[in-house]
Parts: sequence; C-alpha cells; structure tokens
Amino acid sequence: MRITKIDITNFRKLGSISVALDENVTLIVGRNNSGKTSLTELIYKFIKCENSSFTFDDFSLASHCLFTESLEKFKIYKTKKATGDETEIELARQAYIEKLPIISAKIFLEYLESDDISALSDFILDLDVNRKDALISCNYQTLNSESLFETFINNAADFNNNFIEFLDKKITSFYKAYFYAVDKENPAIVKEFDRKLISNIFITGFI
Repeated sequence: MRITKIDITNFRKLGSISVALDENVTLIVGRNNSGKTSLTELIYKFIKCENSSFTFDDFSLASHCLFTESLEKFKIYKTKKATGDETEIELARQAYIEKLPIISAKIFLEYLESDDISALSDFILDLDVNRKDALISCNYQTLNSESLFETFINNAADFNNNFIEFLDKKITSFYKAYFYAVDKENPAIVKEFDRKLISNIFITGFI
C-alpha cells in the first residue's frame, strides 16, 4: 500500500497544488519559502495532532478574498430568505457555502492484492474487485457556516467591521478538522471517520 498523490488547497503558500509520489523515494526540493515545510506541517497537523492545531494564519493569503466574497454572498442569501422563493434561497445558500474556503489534503492511495489493508479497509467504499485504490480527504472546515456569518454580523463593531480580523481571532470556534473516505470514481459517496482511524494507516516521522 502506498500514497500515490496528495492534493492540497488553501494551506499557507500551497494555494492549490498536486504532489505525485514515486513508488520508491520522493524528494521535495525547492527554494526557501517555496512551501516544502508547509507540506510536512499540513500532514502533521492532520494526521498526528490529536487536537486541531490550525489557526487563521494557516489559510493561504489568496483565500482571504474568498472569505470576504462568501460573506457578501451570505448577505444575498439572507435577502433571498426574506423575499425569494425556495429555489432562489437554495441557490443563494449553495453560492456562499461553495465560496467559503477550507484547508484540504486529499490523499490518494493504491494497494496490491497481497498487501495487508486491514487498517485501510473501512476507507474502501467501492465494490469493484478490480479496483485497488482509496481516497482520504482531510478537511479543516466549518459545518455551521451560517452561525459563523451571523456571529460576525451581530458583533462586527467589536472587530472594526473587518471580517478578516474576526476570523483571525475566532475561526477556531467555528472550524475543525474532519476526515472522510471518498470514492474517487463517484465523489458523492462519502463516509466520515474519526482521526484515530486515519493515524492508524500512516507511519510517519517528523524531525
């Protein structure tokens, strides 16, 4: 069993990257401040930290404008709730949710028939005996975005009416780490898991 690829979004300098891993050895080489440490830190925060250790500073700078855009779309959603029909309300709700940034690491794995996959078996969602793959999605996200926005709107004066300042101080009250098994051929098939089951799959060492 091995990791074949890691897709990362919105973590520090890693706005949106895909890292393919060699079957034997993968070396991450780059200039200072190019994101090498960020890759290691992200894996550590998701897999090895028992408690979520993310802060707002872990979000990429490019994601800051997405937070602001999501807030504006949430305000449109509130207006639609008061005046729109159900279809318009749902479309407006999806618009602000889809714009709201998350930190994500998608870990693609492949295995052989002869591999011991007991630790991975719960994450294999497909029933195709010819497939030998799994996808684990690690997300730092909120499942209650409406509360996030309403809290800011109701207390905006305390943060100089600055949503980014609010997030810098309060994001850990609304965001947490979630872990999912995903069928990469059918992403609608998703199952949530506890972090402990994730850590049982990987053997990692950090210096």
